[in-house]
Amino acid sequence: MLTSAQRTARHRKKKYLEISLMPKIPCSCGCGTLIAPITTAFVPARFVRGHQWRDKRRTPHTSWAKGLGLDDPRIAKIAKKNRGKKRISDSINKMVAKLKQDGSYVAWNKGIPMRKESKEKLSRIMIERGTSAGANNPAWEGGKSLLPYPPDFTPKLRQEIKKRDNFTCQYCGKQRCKLNVHHIDTDKNNCKLSNLITLCVPCHIKTHWQIKKQIRNS
Repeated sequence: MLTSAQRTARHRKKKYLEISLMPKIPCSCGCGTLIAPITTAFVPARFVRGHQWRDKRRTPHTSWAKGLGLDDPRIAKIAKKNRGKKRISDSINKMVAKLKQDGSYVAWNKGIPMRKESKEKLSRIMIERGTSAGANNPAWEGGKSLLPYPPDFTPKLRQEIKKRDNFTCQYCGKQRCKLNVHHIDTDKNNCKLSNLITLCVPCHIKTHWQIKKQIRNS
């Protein structure tokens, strides 16, 4: 004895077979691909999935108000209606600012590594804008990173610091990764053991960003 779900599945399988045997029709976008005249949802088909945006008669993702200003009566009417109202984005920005002050704000993408494609896209945009390096870069600190390290900051000293810290990032606890030796007071000439600490590359970058942010806010 078949259950209701089994009977439905058998019926759908039979209908799908009937659809596959129907004479094919060309996709309406003009690509030449032949498709069944009925979709699996049992409605008339016109396009291959995703090809509907190739139809020149349609303008995908275009707002009716694109390019219109306040001289258009429809736009002026909407602007007059919304004048003085609080926007949702304002409320969200105030809430986020309050959470940041409390220290309880956590970004939605925290801990999620950036995809390789996104990194390449961001790098390409920064190169096109001329902000990939130099004074135009938001992380520019007056060329501090170009200053040479003192003779005391030797590979032997760095190895001693890493060994002292058990080859472990002192912020996140990560091991078996590329490690840097960080100057706590950001002074390259201060190579005292108490001023040096072992950090992984992400934590090292994050630390410098935090220091720069504190200087900017002070």
